[in-house]
Amino acid sequence: MSMLEYRNNPTEIARVKDLMVMLPSGLDSVIDVCARAGCLALQLADQVPKVTALDLEQPTLAVPRHT
Repeated sequence: MSMLEYRNNPTEIARVKDLMVMLPSGLDSVIDVCARAGCLALQLADQVPKVTALDLEQPTLAVPRHT
């Protein structure tokens, strides 16, 4: 299964949706550990002002790095 197929799998979509619902409101920042390509970090950025994505390899995000 490719990463695209995995991300578009209904089970994965539901899992991420559940994670987003569990986020406390009013967060200033979050850390996405084992971020891989940063897909979850990008979704977190829609809800939290500052997201740090960590992985052993540099994520290949299609958005510029902001510090």
